[in-house]
Amino acid sequence: MTHSSRTARQDMPIAIVGYSHRLPCGIRRDDEFWQLICERRITQANVTKRYGRGVVPIEEATVPGRFGSPWEGLLEDDQRLGIDRGFFGLSVTEMIRTEQQVRMVLSCAWQTVEHAGWDFHALRNSRTGVYIGAQVPGVANWRHMYGPNEHTVSGTSLAMLANKISHHFNLMGSSITFCTACSSGLTAFHGAIISLQNGDCDQALVGAVNALTSPIISGSFNIMQVISPDGKCSSFDARANGYMRSEGGFIFAIKPLETAERDGDQIYAVIKATSINAAGAADDAIGLAPGRYLTAPTRHSQIDLMRHAMDRAGLSADEVDYIEAHATGTQVGDRIEGNAISETFRSDSRDEPLRISSVKSNIGHLEAAAFGSSLMKVIMMMRHRTFAPISKNYRTLNPEIDFDPRCMHVQTEVEPFPSRPVTIGINSFGLGGAGGHCLVGEYRPKKKRQ
Repeated sequence: MTHSSRTARQDMPIAIVGYSHRLPCGIRRDDEFWQLICERRITQANVTKRYGRGVVPIEEATVPGRFGSPWEGLLEDDQRLGIDRGFFGLSVTEMIRTEQQVRMVLSCAWQTVEHAGWDFHALRNSRTGVYIGAQVPGVANWRHMYGPNEHTVSGTSLAMLANKISHHFNLMGSSITFCTACSSGLTAFHGAIISLQNGDCDQALVGAVNALTSPIISGSFNIMQVISPDGKCSSFDARANGYMRSEGGFIFAIKPLETAERDGDQIYAVIKATSINAAGAADDAIGLAPGRYLTAPTRHSQIDLMRHAMDRAGLSADEVDYIEAHATGTQVGDRIEGNAISETFRSDSRDEPLRISSVKSNIGHLEAAAFGSSLMKVIMMMRHRTFAPISKNYRTLNPEIDFDPRCMHVQTEVEPFPSRPVTIGINSFGLGGAGGHCLVGEYRPKKKRQ
């Protein structure tokens, strides 16, 4: 591609051609993840193994320094700490100071390149971008025993989550870490897609990571009263009482669809459009004051977000089959999101009701990496051509959500796709009001892959 040919194309669909993941509680393979979802099971790990016996969960949600639940969705140690030091060219000192989120994205990036079948030698000085979503450095609250050294900044800075991947693979595309709290992963995707459409890079590695390393952060969330005491995320359920924190990491390989088809890539899904915004003023606010807490979402902004994404994709509401919702299982968040989805996708011309679900009900809330877990679920659904259900945490519909059964229902059964290609929307909303929506389409090749 010559420099003069790099012109903006807003209508350019983007292909996902490879991926890798770090999922909590011993899930290592795609089939394990798919089985967990289809059987409507959940993951849980006891926090005392990670943080020590001194961190004892108690029921009172507002006591400083205490957890609200004995459960989190934790990775096994080799998944978050394991890295081949010699393979990645790290000295002993540098490896010690390289925090676990950097280790995870470096290892995931290598596996994704392999999964996509990209030539490592061809990546050298290529216009391959790196876009990573993250929230809090994994060692933000640690003090190293021997004090700082030359690797302290490069080993802990969020910028290095993207920059170290670019450095290791000798990439020349833009290299950016995005932080919009729980929507960081989707925001990173949005940034990558804009760069591809503008010709700033030819292909990209994009993803997100979240590591639970500090009891201070979990204690703070507990004080905010968003943690479920029973360690479950009961999305859209009348008994919803918060969420379980979880950790993990994801890297996806993406490129323009026409380029992927030309190169003969395996295409797992197609990104039709993304949209991002902020929450604005409260739904009932008057005047210049926000009228809401920083952490409170708004219905009108979410409706605008989803409609904007559909406009970009050239889709109507009745052409979207399924919404993979953010649905953290909090009373306020689920009510606002559920009613926003209902209003956005209500249509008299629907052949079937809109299906909604949330992978958080299975594996908890991965925060900055939440979009990655949702996108992985959608890719699995498209590989199996099957609508996946919500977990067994869902029993009774939240009465504060306007569910018109003719237009929308919570998916509770494993159900095959229709014969036509499906379109799925993914919601992702950040703690500070930054939100995103992504429309993913099933890929149908023009001719069978040889």
